[in-house]
Amino acid sequence: MDRISPTLGPVGQWVYVTGKEFISSQTTVSVGGKIGIPTHVYATTQLGFEVPDGALGTTVLTVQTPYGSASSNQTYIVGVPSDSPAATAISPTLGPIGQWVYVTGTNFVNGSTTITFSGISGIAATVYGPTSLGFRIPSGATGTKTITVNTPNGSATTSQQFTVGIPDGPPVFTQLREYGGFNWVYMTGINFVHGQTTVWLDNSYSTSAAVYSPTSLGFTPNSSWRDSNVIRIITPNGEYAAELKKVIDLSFSASSAEVYQIQYSTDLKTWLDVGTPFDGENAAFRMLATCGQKPAEFYRVKKTKK
Repeated sequence: MDRISPTLGPVGQWVYVTGKEFISSQTTVSVGGKIGIPTHVYATTQLGFEVPDGALGTTVLTVQTPYGSASSNQTYIVGVPSDSPAATAISPTLGPIGQWVYVTGTNFVNGSTTITFSGISGIAATVYGPTSLGFRIPSGATGTKTITVNTPNGSATTSQQFTVGIPDGPPVFTQLREYGGFNWVYMTGINFVHGQTTVWLDNSYSTSAAVYSPTSLGFTPNSSWRDSNVIRIITPNGEYAAELKKVIDLSFSASSAEVYQIQYSTDLKTWLDVGTPFDGENAAFRMLATCGQKPAEFYRVKKTKK
């Protein structure tokens, strides 16, 4: 078992585990004196579970499958932070009403943390762990304001500000990443609009996109999307299209302990990065061959660090 996150949280906290050989519907967890805790297996290398009633103390976490069990090197503490919170960063910093905003910091308390933004207090927060949370921009919020995180141990205000609004330019996308096991495709680019962005495959299939930020979104493809000729993204500010025939499949042996960078070249001498680095758990990529409108003839995957 590689890692658990978070390592501290009360009953009801969701905890995520990375490792290998997890089996959907046949994998349970033991922690805090409780055994047989059901899990949600997202992939053979990742699962999540909710800390159950009655779990106590500081203990290792054990994952059980029909083929054996494994225990974490890390320990999990059933409890809550006792210190005042800090709020260090927000993402994204622009979006309309309903946009999810994510805050990183310290000492967030699951079930007991709220947000104050744009003069509106008591906004519900989803606490993923003591260092991260998310919330939706509520109706009535306006302008450009800081975000305040409130816990039983105090409050903290971000130095960054969030602007309630939408991008003013047309969308552009540069990269697609497919998760075949989940029938989900991620797209990176610019000027995506929450709640107002649609993805089209040819003219036969369309779906609303889940916009995580103006630069990233996800959508559910149809069963034959790889056979489509053109993919289009449409927002209130315009649309952008590319030929799916230019999408390249990349596959290689990857380790979850490594980080990789896809690069492109036109001459096999000079190599430039495509997108951002990714870890071995996200090793299956589908790229737009134009890579941001830059002609590319060659691709490689470079290991960047351990």
